Amino acid sequence: MKNGRSGITIGYMTKLKLRQLELLVELADHQSLAAAASAMSITQPAATKLLQEIEQTLGVALFDRMPRGMRATPYGEIMMRQARTALAALDRGREEIAALMDGASGSVSVGSVRGATSSLLAPALAAVRASRPAVRMSVLVDAAEILLPRLREARLDIVLGNVPASLGGRDLAFEPLLEESLVVVARVGHPLARKKRLAWKEAAHSEWIVYPQETALRPLFEGLEQQGAIETASVVATTMMLERTDMLAVMPRDIAEHYAGRGLVQILELKLPVSLGKIGLVTHKDRQLSPAAIAFIAEVRQIASTRASPRAARSR
Repeated sequence: MKNGRSGITIGYMTKLKLRQLELLVELADHQSLAAAASAMSITQPAATKLLQEIEQTLGVALFDRMPRGMRATPYGEIMMRQARTALAALDRGREEIAALMDGASGSVSVGSVRGATSSLLAPALAAVRASRPAVRMSVLVDAAEILLPRLREARLDIVLGNVPASLGGRDLAFEPLLEESLVVVARVGHPLARKKRLAWKEAAHSEWIVYPQETALRPLFEGLEQQGAIETASVVATTMMLERTDMLAVMPRDIAEHYAGRGLVQILELKLPVSLGKIGLVTHKDRQLSPAAIAFIAEVRQIASTRASPRAARSR
């Protein structure tokens, strides 16, 4: 199909080849077919053939042949400009692909249990943000019972946490990284905070803020419902409630130490009869991770190894 006024074939840009576009750019730079051919490392007859093919495709003359060199027609001026734009767009595309393959851009969706937010999630997010600012990251902090189904549905790429026996399966891979300990926290100045040694039975009769759907903690809170326990997955809501009441809550030690250092909570001298065990990386075995997700995992492993080394040194 042709445009009746100019004769230019509609959709011509889809018919032009990369070498033909390159020739147009070289002609714009050199204004000589011989020089353009030399810049492309092809013979002048080959360059002449390429130019003839372009003009046949477009149905117009792009250059006037002069005694010395050639001069672009108005059509030629347009095509040289558009060819340069097209090649520049292709170059940007190649750069974006290379960046994506290197993990410098793209996206990653991460799920994390509370116990991994301070020790692994936050520092890994900061590290990726610093080294790959173009990577888009989305984060969901919740219990494993919420996160692992989302991982299986491909709504999450990675989960930082563990795999409870009730949620396990051959489709999930778990790489343990750190031991996560739990502590009991209360408001600063809580009556129980004054005790050097605190028995579990003394604390068990208090009102509690409990984390819903946390399998590992359920045995700890069996029978506490009659004590008026509040369920929330929000650390912010927990700390605000602790500030205003004499309630108690269980937090991963890293989070508790973070808030205690800012004077928001106080860690009680109470040894808990349960623990969360190991936390680490959970991925889906049958799913290929993006370069951005692989880069995030590398940061998590590096952070975990750094954190584990001082602990190992202290244990020797």
